[in-house]
Amino acid sequence: MQSVRLKRLSRRLRTWRRVQKVTLALLGQAVPQALVVLKVLVALKVNAGQWAKSALLVQVFVARKATVVM
Repeated sequence: MQSVRLKRLSRRLRTWRRVQKVTLALLGQAVPQALVVLKVLVALKVNAGQWAKSALLVQVFVARKATVVM
């Protein structure tokens, strides 16, 4: 029982760390867009897995926008 619980927790932590990294990267790239996205995600109360996916999608979107602007 204990080990299963620990594994789950560590997996969750890893996911959260990844999310935080991506979020920080986003904030570095484009603060307003990232904040809007964060507000939307918080409003939807998205769970951690979807969080990571959404953040990645947003990063791709922002990267595209940035290249277009440049």
